[in-house]
Amino acid sequence: MSEKSSPYDEIYGNFENEVLARVRAEAFGEDLGQNSWLTGSEYRHFLRLLNLNSEMRLLDVCCGSGGPALFAARETGCRVTGIDQSESGIAEARRQSMTENQNADFVVADASQQLAYKDATFDAIISIDAVNHLNNRLEVFREFHRVVRAEGRLLFTDPITVTGILTTAEIAIRSHIGSMNFTPPGENERLLNLAGFEVLSVADVTDNLVNTSKRRFEARQKYSTELMTIEGESVFVALQDFLRTAHQLADERRLSRFVFLARKRPSA
Repeated sequence: MSEKSSPYDEIYGNFENEVLARVRAEAFGEDLGQNSWLTGSEYRHFLRLLNLNSEMRLLDVCCGSGGPALFAARETGCRVTGIDQSESGIAEARRQSMTENQNADFVVADASQQLAYKDATFDAIISIDAVNHLNNRLEVFREFHRVVRAEGRLLFTDPITVTGILTTAEIAIRSHIGSMNFTPPGENERLLNLAGFEVLSVADVTDNLVNTSKRRFEARQKYSTELMTIEGESVFVALQDFLRTAHQLADERRLSRFVFLARKRPSA
């Protein structure tokens, strides 16, 4: 995610801790270094939708500690650039990249601002469970449009599309990990169109959120003693409340997760 100060900074700073690796493995089934709702099988599907190959360059927006970006480089052979506002996340991503000698680079950057890349730099853009943290979404999409080549693809997930009634207390808990932009159905499609993208597909992927939030909560509860030592009791309890609420809202389909695939329209 892209917040300068968030619970994820603590996670990124302790990425190599054995208990966090166990939590990831039990929560996701396959440890990609992710902190979202992403599983390995889902990510492989997303990468196939982007039609990536070794001649292409991919921008991973809000890459966190870089695990999925490095996975994409390994799986597809493409060159990956990951950006995130979290300095601890980018530091961990760079450490992993040097260790694995992967075809990737990582930069501290605020994805809600103008990107430091020339027009048409990238062949594709991906952003997993993070666009909801970025303000001024139309301008964000316009920047994506600027830095991706003609007919290049954009894929992102939005995990907090409002599809039911929410209480103020639920919104506050669901927003615990940072600034959130809750989006009504159809708004992403409207903004993508205004930014110059053609929407190719929209799919409901809420089930992954339902399942991974439950498994993350249970795995963290299992290792609660060790995690409290790392995080402190108050942070641990708050994150457990966040995961419990995220699971309930998704399971009841009051907040849903969608994946959007779009293509930059060629110039007229």
